[in-house]
Parts: sequence; C-alpha cells; structure tokens
Amino acid sequence: MQKLLDDIRVEMETLKACIGRMEQRLDELQGKLAEPDSRTPAEADVQVPERAADVPEAEAPSSSIILGERIKPAADLRHAVSLNDSFRFTRELFGGDAARMNRVFAKLSEAQSLEEAMALLCGEVEVDEDNEAATALIELLRKYFN
Repeated sequence: MQKLLDDIRVEMETLKACIGRMEQRLDELQGKLAEPDSRTPAEADVQVPERAADVPEAEAPSSSIILGERIKPAADLRHAVSLNDSFRFTRELFGGDAARMNRVFAKLSEAQSLEEAMALLCGEVEVDEDNEAATALIELLRKYFN
C-alpha cells in the first residue's frame, strides 16, 4: 500500500512540474501577443486577406460540392435510427420485442422502394397516424428511400 502511495506522490510531482512548465510557456506566449509589433520583417510583409473576396479563386473552396453529396447514406435502416428512436420504436411499435424490430428493419432495408417498405411495415406493425412513433418511423423511411 505504501508503494502505491509513493507512486502516486511521484506522479503528482511530475504533473506539477509539467503544469509549471506549461504556465511559463503560456506567459511567454501572452507576452509575445502583448508586444505591439513582435513580427519578424518577413512576417510583416505578408498580407493577410481580410475578406473572402480577397482570396484568389484557386484557394477558394469549391462551391460545386454540396454537403449532401459528401454524406454517405446509412448502410442499412438500422444504422439510420438513433438510439432514442430505437428504444421508442421497440417500446411503442413492437411491444418491447427488440429482436422483432431488428428483423423488421432488416426486411425494410432490403426493400427496393418506399412503397415496398411501407407495405412491409403495414404488414408487421399497426401504423396509426396518431401514434408519434409510427409517424417518426414513416418519416425515417421517406428519408432513407429518397
């Protein structure tokens, strides 16, 4: 037990020394920032553009890339469902049977179209428009298949 306490003390001293060095470095950097013009002559000659319009076209980001093109769709429907929704769907639509929900989601993922998925869903679950969980699942299917 004493060895463990000694090891902890050594670690604490090492950490205190590291923190002290970091505080010194921080003070040095803050001092450099406080100096009016501490830049070297080479740095002083560099002009930094103030607006995006001042950036040459070669450096401007491409506007043809849209976020939706860069986001990969979920591998299957199960991965498109958040953890909270998964619990909610299990509880409210599948009577607490997570295995059944996973089987239905696997079938839904294999569907070729939204219409086919909706037919599968209606065959497995009572789809009531007043049920918020059912509405959320239908909206998820719309997003998944579009």
